[in-house]
This record gives sequence, structure tokens and C-alpha cells, in this order.
Amino acid sequence: MNGGQVRSPVSEKDIAPAANAFGETIGAVREQLVALNGSLLLLSADDQGQFWTYKHPTVSDAFAHYVAQNAELVDIYLRGAKSDSIAREVVCAGCIVTGAPVIVPDSLHGLLAKRLSSLEDYRIASFLSYRANKTFSLLMLGKRPDVLDRLLHYHIPIKDDTDADLAIKLHDQGLLPSEHLQKLKSALENAAIEHGRREFPPTTTTRRNLYRR
Repeated sequence: MNGGQVRSPVSEKDIAPAANAFGETIGAVREQLVALNGSLLLLSADDQGQFWTYKHPTVSDAFAHYVAQNAELVDIYLRGAKSDSIAREVVCAGCIVTGAPVIVPDSLHGLLAKRLSSLEDYRIASFLSYRANKTFSLLMLGKRPDVLDRLLHYHIPIKDDTDADLAIKLHDQGLLPSEHLQKLKSALENAAIEHGRREFPPTTTTRRNLYRR
């Protein structure tokens, strides 16, 4: 819940949410922090003092996988898992992606957006294309409007351009700005004409008919 690091001694406000989620007392959590030192956890220090962290990053990944299996612990997962992992494992309510173990309800969209907002624009674009519902797309675009800049140019063949998938998804959600919709239309028209010419060059007879017209 603190991104893999928490200052020691751990304050009651940092312990309480996790203790309550697992039905433990604050005192019991403090005892287990000490008991796990050197095995799963590590008490380290820097110029600001001591802090608890995982002994190895894989422990964090394993625990994130564990809490992801419990719908009641989704908020703990979103607070502690790596942003890259969240982008791969999460879907918004109403979206279906094979192999995505975590469904995030609309009530946690703010936390989800906070965790994803630091990712590269192409990662956010991919998430919005396949894993976001309309309410989350609207929220995420408000935080990262630069993602829409990806929808100004397309590559041929457009069917293989992942940005076209995003444009279509946003259009289906009623969130694609009119100027970006026009860009997509123009790209499709140009691709149909230019790609068609390369794939099916006009015959001599076709050229004559075109000249007559």
C-alpha cells in the first residue's frame, strides 16, 4: 500500500488500513515486521532514517499476485503493485480480456488513473484501447491529453496500426474529438486509394477509361 517502502517506526495510520483489510491488530503487524526481517522483509536505512522494504523485488510481485485474487483487496493491489504490472493485469468493469485477473470497479478509477498516469503514452493508449470503460477513458484523457496526439497520423496498413484501435474504441465510447475523427477518415480514404493502387495497378484498359473520365 506504500509502494514497497515504509518508514520505521511505522505510523499507526500506515498500518491500520492493511491490518483492517486482513483482520489483524496493529500490534500483531508490528510484531510480524520484526519477525520477517531478513527473510521476506529488510530493515534498511538512508540519510532520513530506517525503512522497511522487501528483501527482493520478486516478493513484491508475488504478494501483488496474491492480493489480486481477492476482489476485496483490489485497492491494496493498486497501491502496491508496479505500474507496468497493473497495465498488464487490470481491466475496468465491463471489459473482458483473457488472462486479466483484476477487475477494477468505477469507485477505484481515481487510484488506477494515478498509478497509470506516469506510464509512456503508448502504454496508456494500449490500456485505453482494450481494458478501459468509458468512465475511465474520460478520466485518463483528462490526466493525459497528450495521448490523443497519437491519433493525428496513421501507418499503412491501418489495420495493423494500434493507434487506429484506440481511435475506434474512443469513437465507440463517444469520446473521440471531431478533429481526430476527421483525421481517421482521411487516413482511411488515402490508405484505400494509395494501397489499392500498389496492390492492384490499373491495366492499360483501365488507364484509358480513367483518362476519358
